[in-house]
Amino acid sequence: MSQTKLEAKVAAVNKANAYAMHLYGILAEILTPLVGTKILKTDGYLTKAVEKLFPVLPNTRELMVYKLSSSGINTLAFGVKTCEPVQNGESYVHHETTVYIGNLDGQTLIEIGTPFIARPNYTAQEIIERRDAYKKLQEAADDARYALRPFGVSD
Repeated sequence: MSQTKLEAKVAAVNKANAYAMHLYGILAEILTPLVGTKILKTDGYLTKAVEKLFPVLPNTRELMVYKLSSSGINTLAFGVKTCEPVQNGESYVHHETTVYIGNLDGQTLIEIGTPFIARPNYTAQEIIERRDAYKKLQEAADDARYALRPFGVSD
């Protein structure tokens, strides 16, 4: 199926959001019993014991999941990257989202974060309508700003 750039972007966002919610559920279930436990090595990678509990994470052009660096920050997070073809694969659209799984104190997991919730069912038509509405509101705002030209929008 040939997709327009917008249709491909919508598909990429929907796929990333759907998988991110799925991933949060899986990883939160695995990691909840490990709260209070050291889960990272000093280099920031998961310990072997924790790594063994994880499913194989997707690593394809269409869907890639990877652990984000925990260096200097106190969160455990994963990136979800999707890729959708535009016009029969002549070009591609990507989308990335971050899934925060929990908080760390150094290498120790101290809590599981709130569930990742994102909308997985946008439509191209909906985005077109929202863009049109935005343009109309932006034009109205520009007209109002112009009417205030000698005075500005604040004192």
